Amino acid sequence: MNIDSNFTARPIPAQEADAAQLAIMDQAKAENLAVVAELSDGTAEAHVAEHIRAMVAATMGHLSADAPAITRNNAGQWQDWALGVADGVAATVPAAV
Repeated sequence: MNIDSNFTARPIPAQEADAAQLAIMDQAKAENLAVVAELSDGTAEAHVAEHIRAMVAATMGHLSADAPAITRNNAGQWQDWALGVADGVAATVPAAV
């Protein structure tokens, strides 16, 4: 086996490194979206609504009592919106007979 001791690796230009990193990130995003889509296909709307409500409860539970009034107001508006989304999702579920 011959080893070329004169070989020197050429530095990868920043643009090539950036392009490679973006390609890796794009591939990872595509794979993640495919997994999310696959999982979503088997998820019942009621389950999604339950998760939205849990996220709202957790978020509101972490809101500091010392938070400024504007923050509490914005959080309340977000809470109303998010719970409305959950109710809309849950409304697509057929009633149990």
